[in-house]
Amino acid sequence: MNFGFHKSADWTGPLLAVFTAIAFGVITTFARVAYDGGSDVFTVVLMRSLFLVVVVGGYLLLQRAFIIPAISDWPALGIIALCTVAMGVLYLGAVAYIPVGLAAIIFYTFPLMVALWNMAGAREKPEPLKLAGFILAFAGLCVALGPSFEETDWRGIALALLGALSVAVLLQVTGRLRPDLPVATTNFFVNLLALPVFATLLFALSGPKFPVTEDGQLGLAAACGFFVVAMALMFAAVRRSGAVSTALVLNLEPLVSIIAAALILGERMTGTQYAGSALVLAALTVSGWRTKDRQATQP
Repeated sequence: MNFGFHKSADWTGPLLAVFTAIAFGVITTFARVAYDGGSDVFTVVLMRSLFLVVVVGGYLLLQRAFIIPAISDWPALGIIALCTVAMGVLYLGAVAYIPVGLAAIIFYTFPLMVALWNMAGAREKPEPLKLAGFILAFAGLCVALGPSFEETDWRGIALALLGALSVAVLLQVTGRLRPDLPVATTNFFVNLLALPVFATLLFALSGPKFPVTEDGQLGLAAACGFFVVAMALMFAAVRRSGAVSTALVLNLEPLVSIIAAALILGERMTGTQYAGSALVLAALTVSGWRTKDRQATQP
């Protein structure tokens, strides 16, 4: 008995995307713990990419699976590396000018950007229900994050929009990588290329600031570890499900951050945050059900 679902229906991609959102979502909270322990944004961003390069590079060497990408792969890897830098630096920079909630809502327009990008390119036309899922998920984020529009600064809005655009580009380019290029190899070289940029920004602006408390050190270590997991899962999810489906599920990320902050930092969710979370989950469920339903009816 298959309850109406065809054997070809594949939950692997969406499930990978869910775990990607969870991994990215908890990074924000652990980074906050590191900041409270004496660290700063650029140190955390640099250290998590450095940690990934060391861990994944060591894994590839131990498995004797270390390969150099073909010349044709490097332009895409370079673009993904720049987008990796941009999505962290621009998003975090936006918070210096506008409220965190408003920055998050603007930043999480990237799923809509991905959908519109694909529609304009006629590569993937989302069905009306799926497009409604994007809009409903975005509305849920607006409710959950509860932005304050009392102070708006065009610089913060511009930085958040550019950060969102960088994620949209990253997802699109990732989807165009050669299928036979291993995820671990992609991950390693993307972050290796990003390291010099992060290092330049760090030393040009402030210099490294490492946590001085035990909690801060644990927070930095956790942020680095979850970054390795999140990047690996994201590349795998895009390859399995495509940029549009992955982008939709990544709407879960800020909601995970809210829950993680409640559990780890003691911050409490409000009624509107619960309501917004419910809207996002409903959007993901409806859109995901429609996708599987279409797969189930295909011959």
